[in-house]
Amino acid sequence: MINNDAKIFFDKLDYLKNSSDRIFIRKKIVKNFLGDLKNLNILDLGCGDGSISLQFLEKNNSITFVDISDKMLEKVKEKIPENKFSNVNFINLPIESLDFQKKFDVILCLGVIAHISSVEVLFHKINAFLKHGGLLVAETTPNPYPIGKILFPYYYLRNYFLGQSQYKKNHLKIGRAHV
Repeated sequence: MINNDAKIFFDKLDYLKNSSDRIFIRKKIVKNFLGDLKNLNILDLGCGDGSISLQFLEKNNSITFVDISDKMLEKVKEKIPENKFSNVNFINLPIESLDFQKKFDVILCLGVIAHISSVEVLFHKINAFLKHGGLLVAETTPNPYPIGKILFPYYYLRNYFLGQSQYKKNHLKIGRAHV
């Protein structure tokens, strides 16, 4: 079930170099969706370098960072002030392997769906981990949409000429989920 290609791709950290604009936009959108969060337990699935969820570390929130890439988790750790380490947890596992006894007030799952081996398992996990009345922010890579189709050739050629990985994401179709 583990997508080893995804782990290899994200361990190279190319994504961070090539996606700062998209990460910045996601960060702003999530902040606008969620507003100020106070005294909450937040789960960031596929956290990357933590840019999106770290904005919520203040105000007595606790964040659990989950990523298949240990190198991404190292990037998160570099950004956390020493006095906030008691408010964070790091888990270096594929999402399919997670098993929490506690529930979370907020779950972030951004740009993960295209890299996971089973969308159905992902949403079963989210359902199990989210408190009743909790908030979920989920987003998938927009490649099948017009803007994604327009930008795909640019990113493909840029990566090709820069000698960077041509990792292929899962191609998912909209269907009915039984969660």
